[in-house]
Amino acid sequence: MLTHGFCGNGGGDGLERDTITIRRATRRDIPSLLRLYGMFASAYDDDPDGILPGEADALFDRIDADGNQALLVAEQENRVIGTLVLVVVPNLAHRGQPWAIVENVAVDERARDRGVGTLMMEEAVRRARGARCYKLVLSAHHTRTESHRLYRNLGLQQTHLGFEMLLI
Repeated sequence: MLTHGFCGNGGGDGLERDTITIRRATRRDIPSLLRLYGMFASAYDDDPDGILPGEADALFDRIDADGNQALLVAEQENRVIGTLVLVVVPNLAHRGQPWAIVENVAVDERARDRGVGTLMMEEAVRRARGARCYKLVLSAHHTRTESHRLYRNLGLQQTHLGFEMLLI
């Protein structure tokens, strides 16, 4: 768990001088995770209510049991305000060094532009380095230009042209 003291931009929206904690998600976070994922479902033509609570519990347990995955949340005042998934992928290439992928990055609309995404990504990078990953990759929907700016500011470079095939 990583805790950050955080001062906002001087606005009175509740993040100023509060503590943001980046930690592994727990089962009690599932409703908050589904709410956050629902915020970007439309960009992917997804149904934000497409998963039932019992299904979410079972999927969470599978993710949580996978030692190569870390489902992280950003929490402030006992409220989940952001999430991402970090996956470390074992690798035979690159002298056996693993690589990491970040997926499902979401920040509550009321907490955006306050450094939450930066804190989560910094923690993902720290964990990937700790796992000896030689690189960290992520993709962002082409319409999410604010996210693109964040990733560039964090030192990520756009090095590839990505392709996707939806399988369902």
